[in-house]
Amino acid sequence: MDTWRIGFLATARRWWAVVALATGVGALLAYQYGSSASPTYEAEARLFVTAPGTELGALQTGPQLAPTYAELVRSTPVLQGALDALNRPLTLEELRENVRGEWDQESRLLTVRARSSDPAIAVQAANELAKALDRVASMQSPASGSEESTPRTELTIVDPASDADRVRPQSLLLMEFGALAGFFFAVALAVLVDSRRGFVRDEEDLTQLTERTVLGSVNGGPLSRPLGPGPGLGEGAAREGADSYRRLVERLVTVGGEEVPRRLLVFGAQRDSGSGTVAANLATVLAEGGMRVVLADLAEKVEAARVLAPDGRGPGSTGVKRHGELHYDRIVFDRFAPTSKRAPLLVLPRGGPPTSLDVGDAHGLVDLLIAGADVVVLHAGPPSHSPRSLTLTRAADLTILVVRRGHTRRDSITSVLESLDFARATEVATVLQTSRIRV
Repeated sequence: MDTWRIGFLATARRWWAVVALATGVGALLAYQYGSSASPTYEAEARLFVTAPGTELGALQTGPQLAPTYAELVRSTPVLQGALDALNRPLTLEELRENVRGEWDQESRLLTVRARSSDPAIAVQAANELAKALDRVASMQSPASGSEESTPRTELTIVDPASDADRVRPQSLLLMEFGALAGFFFAVALAVLVDSRRGFVRDEEDLTQLTERTVLGSVNGGPLSRPLGPGPGLGEGAAREGADSYRRLVERLVTVGGEEVPRRLLVFGAQRDSGSGTVAANLATVLAEGGMRVVLADLAEKVEAARVLAPDGRGPGSTGVKRHGELHYDRIVFDRFAPTSKRAPLLVLPRGGPPTSLDVGDAHGLVDLLIAGADVVVLHAGPPSHSPRSLTLTRAADLTILVVRRGHTRRDSITSVLESLDFARATEVATVLQTSRIRV
């Protein structure tokens, strides 16, 4: 399914109620306007145009002059004659604007139409115009003008006006136009708003955009700050956030088959997505469940490490203590153990993350970190700013792409997923971060 179609369907699902409401309101307003506006009625009288005689000239005269008679309907002599007979408070110009003549060549019928807000006046005006046209035509000889005059044409009223039809406003037609106007206005508004935002806003939006496994939504700030003295995980304000991460762990078990994937890589689709908070909270919940968890923060911005510290100062705080070193080739990692018993072991590269990694180094590094642990959670920067993140996906059992609601752009997600496909990532899933990040 192409991106345009995905975006259109997502927009339609989000805005269908607004579109339906606008369509109904447009139809209702149009109906009310049609009901309150003054109606206009139209009546018509038909005349037959003939030319007495059987000569060829006589047979040709009627069809040739009929268009002229149609124009004569709005001429001053015809209008004045009808106005005198009507005896209504109308001016000549008012009557001229509301009458017209039409000629049908096939039926040879001349139709005189008259409109008025009063149906009786419309019927009377159509009949009087037909009579006045007949009188004017009989007094003139339009066929003359040559050396040998052709026979005079005759007008015969064959179908006088008897009733008038309402021609405007037509309530049903107005309702259709009103409904269409409301529909297109709502659609245009939805497309405009969504195009300006261009951000993912819910799980359904994320599912349709990525067509990958969505592990769910997580919310709440850092869950690990209550580690050590104070209330335990899941109490007080952290309860809602903790529950969302427990549900995330349950989904991980579903993805892994019977257990949580051992090698987890977490990064955001773009900067400031809260991926470090997600990685730290996920590692904390796994550790609270009794698993031995290593959290390795390999991002330039050490967000996950700061989440683990209760005072927000990172590894130098009172919430963690140094727990030795790890060496891989020329890379040295410092290990920090939080004071809480059930908490992840924090690992940080000394001097910052490695500038580059090949696939072999990525596998060796992950094997080193997971030694003696049940699960390793790696946090890395967005692939657009950290190319080594793509290499690490080859060594991970599952890559979790963090999307922040109302902040991560759709095109950023599409670009990252294309990069992951190109890098042949083992398995990719997404998580929607719904809360504001305060670390």
